[in-house]
Amino acid sequence: MKQVLILILIFLLSLLFFQCENDITSKNYQDIVIQAYLYEGETVTDIRISQTLPIGDTASAVTPINDAIVHLMKGDKLFELSPSVGDSGYYHYDGNDLVISENNEFTLKVNYFGKEAYASTTIPPAPRNGTLTDTTLYIPQNMNFNFDSLRHEIKVSWDVDEDAMYFVYIRCIDPNPVKIQTPVPPRGLPGRMVEMPMSQNFYPILFEDVAYYGRYQVMIYRINKEYVDLYISRNQNTRELNEPLTNIVNGLGVFSAFNHVDLFFTVVPDR
Repeated sequence: MKQVLILILIFLLSLLFFQCENDITSKNYQDIVIQAYLYEGETVTDIRISQTLPIGDTASAVTPINDAIVHLMKGDKLFELSPSVGDSGYYHYDGNDLVISENNEFTLKVNYFGKEAYASTTIPPAPRNGTLTDTTLYIPQNMNFNFDSLRHEIKVSWDVDEDAMYFVYIRCIDPNPVKIQTPVPPRGLPGRMVEMPMSQNFYPILFEDVAYYGRYQVMIYRINKEYVDLYISRNQNTRELNEPLTNIVNGLGVFSAFNHVDLFFTVVPDR
């Protein structure tokens, strides 16, 4: 699902990819940021090309680039991407002959202003043996309740591979969600939650982490090292102005891939 990382991506882009002021007087290739993600089993729509924000720039958003020539290579076959509708800087693939599968290796090539930036990534294996301790999460109806881990908490778990990293995404998928109204307010985002990369094999979902009654989807994502590097380097040192880690040659940004498994649970009142 292409919207899974929107919150993280907006946050990272607001912090990353600055350049020295003496570099911004001419239009060179270091003005390019590539933000590109592939998802196993899904179509290609999450490829974004934009300019960087120079130091001292007061703009609230990066400037999209809509006129680059963008190709995705799988093996020896080249797929040309088209600009998406609107002034977004996003690119997508129009055909239905491009399959994104586990262990496939892809190379992204972006031609802009007479130069080429490129990067490669591989679709990681899906997390193995994802499970929930229960399929029902109960929400206490008053402040004077005794916490019961068997009712007020669900633990998500999976098998961890060596050196692999993961994150968990939770969202309400109920067609008619009902907002939770209790003396114990939810502590998470309304109906969804994005978690930082982690190497552990479990994640607890508490009754405070949800904002609606109804059906929920839990997605356990396995993520590649290049995305972890980007996440770790999101906090710039203002005294040293280090560039963030990137796997883009002749540019900045990240080209990465994700694979996930889905689990489901239901949130109900604790009668």
